[in-house]
Amino acid sequence: LWPPPLPQTSVDSSGSSAQTEQLSFAEVMRLIQEGKEVPGVTKLDVQPSNQSPTPSRMTRILKPWETEMSVHRILCERWMVSL
Repeated sequence: LWPPPLPQTSVDSSGSSAQTEQLSFAEVMRLIQEGKEVPGVTKLDVQPSNQSPTPSRMTRILKPWETEMSVHRILCERWMVSL
């Protein structure tokens, strides 16, 4: 690849940036499987809001088989079959 990727840096608690090594996919998978933290990845604290979802304000787009012509055709076919 050109240009070569920039080296990853991380900032430790003292505020200085330290060079982190590039990990292979297999190394990242091993860390995840062992429950260890992957260096250079920000850990997010995501919590559920436990609130009801807000109702949609937009009308749903009809699927091809739900269009007026399709519904009309289906109703006509059902009517013809029931005779």
